[in-house]
Amino acid sequence: MYWPDSTGNGPLLTDLSRRLVSRGHQVTVVCGFPHYGRDEVPQEYRGKWWLTEQEQGVRILRVRNYASQNVGRLHKLLGYLLFTVMVVFRGLRTPKMDVILAPSPPLSVGLSAWFLGKLKRAPFVYNVQDLFPEAYVELGALKSPWAIRFFKFLARFVYSRASRVVCVMESLSRAVAGYGIDAKKIVTIPNWADALEISPRRRDSDFAREHGLNGQFVVQYSGNLGMSQRLDLVLECARQMAEENVHFLLIGSGAQKRKLAAAIEEGELGNVTLLDTQPRERLAEVLGSCDVALVPLTAGMSRTSFPSKIYTIMASGRPMIAALDNGSDPRKFVEECGCGIVIDPDDSGQMLAAIRTLKRDAKKAAQMGQQGRLEVEQRNLREKSLAAYEQVLEEAVAGN
Repeated sequence: MYWPDSTGNGPLLTDLSRRLVSRGHQVTVVCGFPHYGRDEVPQEYRGKWWLTEQEQGVRILRVRNYASQNVGRLHKLLGYLLFTVMVVFRGLRTPKMDVILAPSPPLSVGLSAWFLGKLKRAPFVYNVQDLFPEAYVELGALKSPWAIRFFKFLARFVYSRASRVVCVMESLSRAVAGYGIDAKKIVTIPNWADALEISPRRRDSDFAREHGLNGQFVVQYSGNLGMSQRLDLVLECARQMAEENVHFLLIGSGAQKRKLAAAIEEGELGNVTLLDTQPRERLAEVLGSCDVALVPLTAGMSRTSFPSKIYTIMASGRPMIAALDNGSDPRKFVEECGCGIVIDPDDSGQMLAAIRTLKRDAKKAAQMGQQGRLEVEQRNLREKSLAAYEQVLEEAVAGN
């Protein structure tokens, strides 16, 4: 994922690439057509197999890929395989490479980076955003023992051949080390939010007026509408709060979107609005239009990933209600920052109680939002993480 994809790790990779260019590095990005959070690629990309673009000094080599969130598993697998081959093909058109950065998931990107690095005699750095196949096992989407062993073999293959493995939280670094990977080449670099791009906005915004949100207590979820989120529990809360002047705003796209839309219609949930993914440039305004933001992860997911939306919610100055596994890194982080209420995953009762608590106590909600914003500013994760990535890439080139 890369610009103009506005969710997932697209904004992070875009931010990193632009930063490296500003520091005098030459950056080429090989990626798919804009697709994340969309049911189809934009009109200008249709009917093409590849395309070359330039954006803020970054050379972008795009290749065709699936955009729909609703294709079957076989089509997705074929899409990943095709993307893997085309990434190598496009990468070969870059005359010189000093180092390759490959983000995950999927694991196939790591295979592309390894093979391309062999051909171009360049080391590669593997960035672990989500732990695969462990995340799919937690979701129940991967059950076959044979398939689990196969994907773990692929993961070990990629980890062992990377010059460096960058993980976004300590528990992922420990999990990678558990594959028998030398701890010296594993680095933990947290994700971040741009505190200049995303800043606290007034509640009465153009976006709020457009969607009739003023005069109501607004609970918002923005992101991937997929299996990793318990959005069915959000709808259950909406059903129970139908008479409480609370409006639920769900924004995004994903495999569960059609099911959510049907459930909203069948349940006659007039206090729920379902919107498509919003443009990145409106993100601060969108986040500012709510009173509380949700991070409703499915049980087990916060042990294998750290949702970037935690940072963006904090930067927006809004409190959060985060469903996170006990003892997980994201849960410890939110509790330490004091930027919201942490609840157990898969528990609609706790979610409902947390919403009512913040609705009833506006002062407490405001303090949590302010604390989150303060933490983002004081921790300065963006500058620290960007500098750490640059150092890791330079060390890989030097062979250190």
